[in-house]
Amino acid sequence: MKTHLTGALATALLFFSYLGNSQTTFSYADKADAILQNVTKSYMNTDVLFDRAFPASRFDGFDPFSDTVDYEYISQVYHELYQASYDRTKFIDPTTMNNMVEWENIRGRVPIMVLDYRYNQLDPHSVQNGLLNYSNGQFHDVPGRSIHPFLSKRIQLAAPLTQKVKSTQVTFVILPHFISRNTGLDVQQVKLELPFQTYFLNGPLDSVTVSFSSADIISFYITVNLSDGSQIRNLCSIAVGGANHAARVNNEAPPPCRAEFIQSDYAWQGYDESQPYKGMFEVNYYFRTNDGTECNGLAQSIKRPVILIDGFDPTDKRTAQRLYDEFLYYIDDVTFPSQTERVDIVREMRALGYDVIIVNITTYFHTSGGQIIPLPTNANTPPPGYTYTMGKLIRGGGDYVERNARTLATLINQINANLAAQGSTEKLVIVGPSMGGQISRYALKWMENNGMDHNCRLWVSNDSNHEGAVLPIGEQFVIDAMASMLNGADIARERQLNCPAAKQFLIDHYLYHKQTGDLNAGGAPGFFNQYYQMMDNLGWPQNVRKIAMISGAENGTPLNTPQAGELAMNMNAALGRSGLLFSWWCDFTNSNCRLFDVSMFTAPAPGNTGKVAEITIPLLFDYKKTWNVAGSPLTRGHSLEAVQSGFYWGYKELGDIGNSMPLPRKVRRAIQLNIPAGYHAHQPTASTLAFRKGPNPSAFNFKWDDDVTPYNLACEGYIPFDYYYGPTTFNVKHDSLFYYQAKILLEEIQGITHHNRKPRTVEVESTDMNGLWCPNDTKRFFVPNAPGAGFTWEVSNPALQIVSGQGSHEIFVRYNQTSYPYQPLVVKVGGSGSCYDYSGSARYQGAGLVDPDMAVGKFRYNGITEDLMLNEVNTVYDATTATVTFGSSSGSAMVGMQNLSYT
Repeated sequence: MKTHLTGALATALLFFSYLGNSQTTFSYADKADAILQNVTKSYMNTDVLFDRAFPASRFDGFDPFSDTVDYEYISQVYHELYQASYDRTKFIDPTTMNNMVEWENIRGRVPIMVLDYRYNQLDPHSVQNGLLNYSNGQFHDVPGRSIHPFLSKRIQLAAPLTQKVKSTQVTFVILPHFISRNTGLDVQQVKLELPFQTYFLNGPLDSVTVSFSSADIISFYITVNLSDGSQIRNLCSIAVGGANHAARVNNEAPPPCRAEFIQSDYAWQGYDESQPYKGMFEVNYYFRTNDGTECNGLAQSIKRPVILIDGFDPTDKRTAQRLYDEFLYYIDDVTFPSQTERVDIVREMRALGYDVIIVNITTYFHTSGGQIIPLPTNANTPPPGYTYTMGKLIRGGGDYVERNARTLATLINQINANLAAQGSTEKLVIVGPSMGGQISRYALKWMENNGMDHNCRLWVSNDSNHEGAVLPIGEQFVIDAMASMLNGADIARERQLNCPAAKQFLIDHYLYHKQTGDLNAGGAPGFFNQYYQMMDNLGWPQNVRKIAMISGAENGTPLNTPQAGELAMNMNAALGRSGLLFSWWCDFTNSNCRLFDVSMFTAPAPGNTGKVAEITIPLLFDYKKTWNVAGSPLTRGHSLEAVQSGFYWGYKELGDIGNSMPLPRKVRRAIQLNIPAGYHAHQPTASTLAFRKGPNPSAFNFKWDDDVTPYNLACEGYIPFDYYYGPTTFNVKHDSLFYYQAKILLEEIQGITHHNRKPRTVEVESTDMNGLWCPNDTKRFFVPNAPGAGFTWEVSNPALQIVSGQGSHEIFVRYNQTSYPYQPLVVKVGGSGSCYDYSGSARYQGAGLVDPDMAVGKFRYNGITEDLMLNEVNTVYDATTATVTFGSSSGSAMVGMQNLSYT
């Protein structure tokens, strides 16, 4: 699962954050109201008070002559106007508005948003000017003042509403729901002054389609003619043709040879849905290159299909090309140690004759099951008979695994039909990275259970969350709490944290704490437990080879990141004065006018409770909040957020995107970041290997930070895979491939199978390891408690001969006479079982081999010194002591040899 905090999410988080506790939902407006409750509001001439909203956009200082308006800015201004209003029924709530924008965009339309609001703002110098005073944390009216403290202002903006336009053809449209005003003035005409041509939209429901020559970020002036003859005019921008992708493209991936959309044959109803819906995929074909097959946009026969399925992408940010470019490569730093160029694994597969099929799980819609959106009071006057119906949006990249799996089953059936039509007996290979591993696992087993032949010979689960995924809980609560202040946070919460897949996958989800008040980790209520129980009940695919590629270490090495309770990220920002609350706080404290200060901490270790986030908001008079959780019991000693894992650069990504956030030029912003590491655990090794999910789940009792290197988890039946491979002593980026992993994957795709036999040392014992070993004597050597394996024995001394038992767990060795009895006496054994490779040895500890002609001393005869030998002592088989008496001879003398005791 790629739980990527990018786009709207990262934008929001770096755009001034707040953390509330688990039991309550924070409202900036409520806090501001408490501070201002003693200020008389009857002097206001609107129902919008600027000071009730978090001033992220600083729209009170917007300059239409110098500032540029884009989707993010105008959406944030709308969000703040909604929050600032005392009567929000006159607005469409921001969450619904964001969904409506996406509904229009997915159908190829870009609505023009027009905002025209009169609002009130408390004079920032009210205290200095004697209009208000401050005491006990609140503002109060000053009796007898000559004027009231409310300023009257107006904000007018216009801009196209879209985060991204993948096509270079854009249809702009005017719709009453997207025009919001409290001035009573209607939009009569909109003029788009594009660089190459000017276009006019004449009132509500009018539209115009514009073709751009290339992908680019286009800046242009937009002019809105109002019903009283006045105009709104400002500079705006829009990205077309994918130019808004914040992708790091090192090697531009080639476009697919052919792309098509398929709809599932099987509808499915989600846990919280009222009716079933069919899923949809964008299927991208990269045909083989080894036989001259053309890559020209036309359908071709499929010969050897390899299906790769997209992972978690609820904002539909990744195209097939981006998937190809960012994930389907490796660095060959083994053959070329200084290599930094990326090797294209898809190109290698195509050259081997495989048709690579990349599935992009897109956002799509159904017209059934939608809703009519009422026209709010502040909307433009509609034409007669106008209604607005929004269909059912399904963000496939964050949708239910079950629906996506049924769509994959449809694709599998279609490919198998293509093969069958050619008379081919070729089988499929399916590779599922991250969430794609969950989708493919479900699809294959669901097909087996329903009598469908998936015809798949190899299924690769690439760093997929079979027991849950990790996203730091501190980040989640920051996002949830600031959703009332920031439109980007609202989008992030709804599309990334609250999407079905995130609620199915995340081991610790903010909704669990928010709904239960429990400090212990827990998945989203009604989703996490239901999903994984369903997967357990479903079982694992059987008629296929199952292998797991993982990104986390096997040996228990934690991430080199802040550990339990340590600071993971700090952000603070200084912003130019804006409104009474901020300006007064700056003067009152003589501070640096910080807008916020937020810190996130790695979750505590098991058995501990600790702080995961802390936020200070000076605007609310240094309002501070902390949030605590208990450490997960899944680990033995480490934080779950730092355990060995495929990691994700979440913190770094937040900082990178935040620093490039567009704001009006007059807004002075200085975000300071402290990010000790930049990444965090995402897919723990235990989850990607599916601990305790194999046929023998009680084989071990591992925690998620244990060293499992010595064990063959697959063969022992502790996990459900036939083979697995990943880094042994280090961790790598989630669902990436390093050299050896990529090579093994390519070999497995070609049918070259691997095994997980691990080395193990066995003891070698003998019935007699201490006595003399005399010629023709035979001794027994054996492996006690021998595992099931065939053993190969060898001896180190040429005087020794294995006389029987070779291939079994015990042998008999005879000592044959030799002229080299003094070499080491070592007996070695090696063996290969179904799970382990065994090796062991024994060094004989006795006096050694007895030589039939053993020199035992010296004697001198006629002035010559000679060796004294014991001849033919081989009859002394088991003796430990032999006593030999030597006499004397005339003219000779024995040297120290009288009454010799020989041991």
